[in-house]
Amino acid sequence: MDRLRIFLDTFTAQDVISCRNFLRSQTQKDNSRELELYDILISGREGREKGKDAYHAVRKRLVKKLTDYINLKLIQDDPTNVSAIVARLNVVRHLFNHNEGELAWYFLNQAEKSAIHADLYTIRHAILMLQIENAHRVEGQQLEDLLIRRRENKALMEEEENAEIAAGLIRQALRQAVRTDDARSIGEVVQEVLAHYGLNKSMIRRPRLLYNILYITRSEILARKDYFTFGPYVIEQYKILENAGAFHKHNHLIRLNFLYMIAHVLYRNRDFHESGRYIEMLTTNMTMYNHMYFSQFHTRSVMLQAAVLCYTGRLEESIGLLREVFIESDIKHNPEERVKAVINLSIYYFMDGKHGLALRLTSGLGHTDRWYEKRMGREWLFKKNLMEVIALYDTGSTEPALDRLRSVERNFHGMLQLPPYQRGRVFIEVIRHIIERPHALRDVTFASQVRKRLVTIPEEQEDLQAMAFFSWIKSKLSGMTYYEALLDTVGRVQSDLN
Repeated sequence: MDRLRIFLDTFTAQDVISCRNFLRSQTQKDNSRELELYDILISGREGREKGKDAYHAVRKRLVKKLTDYINLKLIQDDPTNVSAIVARLNVVRHLFNHNEGELAWYFLNQAEKSAIHADLYTIRHAILMLQIENAHRVEGQQLEDLLIRRRENKALMEEEENAEIAAGLIRQALRQAVRTDDARSIGEVVQEVLAHYGLNKSMIRRPRLLYNILYITRSEILARKDYFTFGPYVIEQYKILENAGAFHKHNHLIRLNFLYMIAHVLYRNRDFHESGRYIEMLTTNMTMYNHMYFSQFHTRSVMLQAAVLCYTGRLEESIGLLREVFIESDIKHNPEERVKAVINLSIYYFMDGKHGLALRLTSGLGHTDRWYEKRMGREWLFKKNLMEVIALYDTGSTEPALDRLRSVERNFHGMLQLPPYQRGRVFIEVIRHIIERPHALRDVTFASQVRKRLVTIPEEQEDLQAMAFFSWIKSKLSGMTYYEALLDTVGRVQSDLN
C-alpha cells in the first residue's frame, strides 16, 4: 500500500477540498506537479513515472506541503490552543533573536494566560523558563516573582504526573479485578488509588484530571461490558463537580464530555428516560459560548438521541432523524461518523422490516473490511458482519447468508476463542442451526437449549447490544417481528429494574 495514499486516507471530504485549496495557493506556476500528483492520488489512480527521480522529488515536496496543511489545520481546530501557544512561542524566540524584548514579553504573557486557562502546565513550564532566561532583556521584570510562579506550576505539573500514574494503576487494578473476581466496586478501586496519591481534592479543583481518569476507566468498562456499575459512579462524580462550581468557560469541553459519557452509559444501561434528559442537557450546553464545541458533539448526540428513540418505540422518528442529519443534509461528516450513522440507520430499517433497504445502505458505503477494522475496530466489524448475515437470511437469501457466516467464522476465529466472545461463538452456532435446520424453530427443546446457552448473566445486567442480537433469535422462536421482540425484551427488563 502506498504510504502517501494511507496518509491521504485520513482526510475527511472537507479536508480533501481544503487541502487542495491550500496546495493551489502554495504552488507556483513553474512547480505545479505537487497539485497534479495530489489530484491523481485523491482520485485513486496510480501516480506517473514511479521509477523516475523527478517523481520521487515531487512526492517529497507534496509530503512537506501536506504536513504544513495539517499543522495549520491543527492550530485552527485545536480547542485546547496547544498548537497556537507553541506557534506563539516560536514567534517569541524570533523576536528575542532580533532584540525585540518588549513585544516578545507581551506574547509570552498572552501564551502563559492561555496555558493557565487550558490547564497546560507542562507548556506553561516552558513559557516560564523562557521568561526566566530572558528577564534581563526587559526592563522591570522581577526574577523572584517568576521563580515563585515556576515553583507553584511545578507542583501542579507533579499533580498531573501523579494523576497519569494513578490512571495507569486504576486500569491495571480493574483488569486484575476481572481475573480474580474482586468484589470491590469501581468507586472503591478508583478512590483507593487517588487517596494514595493525595488526588481526591485536586479532582474537584481540576475536573480535567478526574475526566481523564474516568475516560480510562470507561475504556476498561467498555471491554468488560460492565456499564451497570460504572453508570452510578460517573454520575456521582459529575454531580460533586457541579455542586462545587468546578465547571466554567475554560473547562467547558470537559463538562460536555462528562454529559455525553453519562448519557451514553445510561442508554447502555437501558435507562432511556434519564439518558434523554442528559442528551437534552448536552444539547443545551453545546450552544453555550457561541457554539464553541457544537460541531464536536452534534453528530454523536444525534446518533445517541436516535438510539434512545428507537428503544422507546419511536422507530420512525429515529429513522427520520438520522436521514435528516446524515442523508438529506449538505453537512460534511468525517468518514467514521458517516459510517456509524449509516450502519445505525440500516439497523433501524432492518428493525422496521425493510431488509433490502438495510443491505443496500451498508453495501453502498464502499469500504473494505480492512478499512472498517482499522477505523472502527475489530469487534465493531464483527457485529456489522453478523447483522448482514441475519439481514441476508431474512430476505430469503439462505445460501449467501450461510456463505457470509462461514466467512465470519473464518475471519474472526482467533477473537471468538477469547472468553469475552464466548457468547458470540454460541450465537453463530445458533444462527447456523436455524439456517440449516429451519424446522428447529418449532422445537421446544431447541428453544430451551438456546436460552440456557445465551442467558448467562442476570437480564438487568445484560449488555444492550447483545440483547439486540438475542432478540432476533427470540423473534424467530416466538413468531413476533424482530422489533416487537426487541421492545418486549427491553421493556420487561426495564419493568424489573423499576
